[in-house]
Amino acid sequence: MVLQTIYLTRHGFRANWSGEDPKLHSSGLLPPDTPLSEHGESQAGQLGVFLEDVEPQIDVIYSSPFYRCVQTVEPAAERISSRRGKDMEIRPEPGVGEWYGADRENDPKPAPPHVLKSFFPMIDAEYQSIWTPDAHGERIEELHNRAAYVLARMIKQLDEDPSAPTSVLICTHAATFVAICRVLTGSRPSTPDEADFIPWTCGITKFKRRIESSTEAPTDPGVSGQLPHIRWDDGGVSGGWECTLNGFCGFLLRGRERGWRFSGKETFSHDVQAHGLDSGTGLGVIIDGDSPDAARDTGDI
Repeated sequence: MVLQTIYLTRHGFRANWSGEDPKLHSSGLLPPDTPLSEHGESQAGQLGVFLEDVEPQIDVIYSSPFYRCVQTVEPAAERISSRRGKDMEIRPEPGVGEWYGADRENDPKPAPPHVLKSFFPMIDAEYQSIWTPDAHGERIEELHNRAAYVLARMIKQLDEDPSAPTSVLICTHAATFVAICRVLTGSRPSTPDEADFIPWTCGITKFKRRIESSTEAPTDPGVSGQLPHIRWDDGGVSGGWECTLNGFCGFLLRGRERGWRFSGKETFSHDVQAHGLDSGTGLGVIIDGDSPDAARDTGDI
């Protein structure tokens, strides 16, 4: 068997979006590795209830190592583990981490796996990451190339996993979410600011593999540190994927909230070290659930 289904979600509401005061969280880290707000924690719990019973069942979980993303998938991991009677570890993958635009320095870095493990027991501290984004930043096209490279290698690794997983859950951030959707489907819009895939907080987008066979993954860049260019707009990575559920939020009590799209900007000037400032507001456009840009909850669960 090879991987057949990908569930993709975005982290829940951040504390700084809800006007909560800057606070230490259980990792002992201060913002801007911002935790979820109380509402975000509630969203994560609702997401966990939904994913516990989803079909096909989730076999593997990957998360951006930023605190808010691990918080988002932790309830799902706990519920799935309890149901199956075995631990469902969370693999912390920097390659699906935050995007801060180009020409940046001193942006937030997530905690390393061994630190996360001390606060999230379900973290797989032995997991070997696929890729760490360039500390100096990325342009929009480079973000898409990063997403294509990481997803192609992730899919290849899961195809070759002796446990034969057929479905995976990935938790990421708004911009990376959109890039992942595009590189999986091979859908390149005429301009990057098109609202083709909208990352609602804790919403679910689902992909089904077009070609149920193992495909070649791109070469490891090794010591060069330069990602190879990945051609993804000719059908999608790893044989291509169909989006069968786009931005589903029917299980969330408040439905669709705080969607996002690219603005077309690749740089911004504010410092995200301060609580209340984040890259999403500098590089994108916030979409309300009732906005004309808002995509419908389309597809089959």
